[in-house]
Amino acid sequence: MTLKCECLRRVEEEASTVAPKDVREGLETPITDGEWYLAVHQGAPNKSPGWDEITLEYYKMYWGFNKDVTLKFYNQMFQETKITAAKKKQVY
Repeated sequence: MTLKCECLRRVEEEASTVAPKDVREGLETPITDGEWYLAVHQGAPNKSPGWDEITLEYYKMYWGFNKDVTLKFYNQMFQETKITAAKKKQVY
């Protein structure tokens, strides 16, 4: 499964014409610990930050246990722009 689906491609195209260069470059960097923390802890209840449908409550409840693993997982997907079959099975 490729992360570069049609909708993401359209967002990238739009961002390249609207966002300043420094903002676009910032979007190409891995997610930091601080960004991951804010995304999880400031998100609305009963919301899933991704395609996996795991809600923010799960990430908050198991934060100490899974924060490093999930951050590494999301950054690896971002850098590789794909999800392997083994990783799909790990999520479900």
